[in-house]
This record gives sequence, structure tokens and C-alpha cells, in this order.
Amino acid sequence: SQGGALTLQSGTMSMRNTVLAPYAGSRGALTNSGGTLTATELHIGGQGAGIVSVSGGTLSTPLLSLAEQAGGSGTLVIRGGVVTVTSNLVVGNCGNGAAASVALSSTGQLYVTNASHTATLIVDNGTFSMNGGTLVADNIILTNACGASFTRTAGLLSYRRLQIEGNNSVSGLTPTLPPPA
Repeated sequence: SQGGALTLQSGTMSMRNTVLAPYAGSRGALTNSGGTLTATELHIGGQGAGIVSVSGGTLSTPLLSLAEQAGGSGTLVIRGGVVTVTSNLVVGNCGNGAAASVALSSTGQLYVTNASHTATLIVDNGTFSMNGGTLVADNIILTNACGASFTRTAGLLSYRRLQIEGNNSVSGLTPTLPPPA
């Protein structure tokens, strides 16, 4: 089993197309507790198990995907700080059975938005749970026959468009903020 971990506590780090846990049996972890992290693309859990934890600082990327390939698992935990995705945040892949999870809580902030309002949060196979924090998205899509779920018990929520398809478990999707401007 291959693995690695990176912790950013302060400072600035820029990454290109990055895959955490790209191979079957591999593990990868990235923790940001106070730095500024940017990536051209960030893929969490290729064919292995990847986790990104944000408790402070910022993480910015156009594309963030979790568990894209068969055997992959991806987890994104946002307890603090700001995560900004300007194109797509894709949670899991129903086509190959790869499941993922996103947990947003406390003072964490997740923005899936851009100036043309085309950024999209797609929950395909896995769970999105929100028990605090702030989620602002241009579009939210819950789609598949895999049983993706979205649950919000607390926190602030804003979106422009919501699309629900298939056998999804949904609760707490009533917006508490106006749509992204």
C-alpha cells in the first residue's frame, strides 16, 4: 500500500492537476489548517482512498472531484476556512460504483460559483452532509439511481438552480440566503 500526507499550516502552495490516492490500494491525505492552497484540478481518491480536510485558510480550484474511478473513495471535510470551486465539484461516480462524501460544518465555507453562474455541485454517488457552515452554489444537481444523498441540519444555504433526479435522499434544501449575485 502506498500513501502520503501533506499538511499546510501557513504560507502559499500552488499545485497543478493533483490526484490523491491515484492507484488501487493507495492512500493520500491533504490537510489545510491556515495556508493558501490553489490547484488547477484536485482529484480526491482516484482508485485509492483520499481525504482532504480544511479547518482554516483557503483552498481554490476550478475542478474538485471525489472518487472518480472504480475502487476509489474520496472524502472532503470542511470545518473552517474557505473552499472555492469555480467550475464543478463532483461527489462520487455512479457509473463505476465509486462513492464519496462531503461534510460541511462549524465555520466552514464552500463556494461553488463563478461570474457566469455556471459552476455546479454534482452529488452523483455518495453523501453531502451539512450541519453548519455556509454553502453557496450556482447549481446543485442530485442525480443517479445510486442513492446519492444531501442532508442539511444547520448552516446557511444559497443556490440559483436545484435539480433532483433518481432515488436520492434529500432534506434541508430550503435556501436561507439569496441566490449568488
